[in-house]
Amino acid sequence: MGVVIAVFGLALAPWLAVHDQLVATIGEDRSGELYGWLTTLGQIGSAAGSALAGPGGDRYGGGPAFLLVSGALTIALAVAGTRRRTLPDGAGASPVTTGGG
Repeated sequence: MGVVIAVFGLALAPWLAVHDQLVATIGEDRSGELYGWLTTLGQIGSAAGSALAGPGGDRYGGGPAFLLVSGALTIALAVAGTRRRTLPDGAGASPVTTGGG
């Protein structure tokens, strides 16, 4: 579990930075409202996940609850990977650059 938490911690700061950049870029003059909606939806998702994983963890132990979180992460990664091209200003371009600088 410590390894999983460490990996999550390493990914959290870049995720937050990308999230904030996308809100600032896409939202333009409504970035405050957009950030509020995204935060609200994130909290709803967190509450729903807790509502599902909590009783499941109590009844079946930590394994199934951990699998629920892993499944949700897999779905999120799949959605992010398939929707990458829809980001504005070439944000979905490959992070690897070619040619001399």
